[in-house]
Amino acid sequence: MVINKLFIYQYNYFSKKLFNVYKVVLCKYNCCVLLQLFDFNIEVKPVLEVLVGKTVEQALIEVMEEEEINNLREQQRQFQELRNAELVEQQRLEEQDRRRRIEKVRMCSNTMS
Repeated sequence: MVINKLFIYQYNYFSKKLFNVYKVVLCKYNCCVLLQLFDFNIEVKPVLEVLVGKTVEQALIEVMEEEEINNLREQQRQFQELRNAELVEQQRLEEQDRRRRIEKVRMCSNTMS
């Protein structure tokens, strides 16, 4: 009985290597027997580490983006408060100027008459 060993490989995109998915034994009658799926600690652990690492990295990026958005909103709120205060002051000064002009016109008309 002649037995050939055939190794089936799959490309691992995370570590850029080929790794053995399982071994198949082919006999002369074209039957195949699955010998071993894979060694979990050797072949799956690195993939899981990459997945967990990328997930944590993405979560940290999202948290930093949320903090940045909150900071921008706070700056915008402070800017709006300052702008509103300046507008109120501008309106007060314009009203004061308008009253002085009216008083000045009244005084000139009183002196002329």
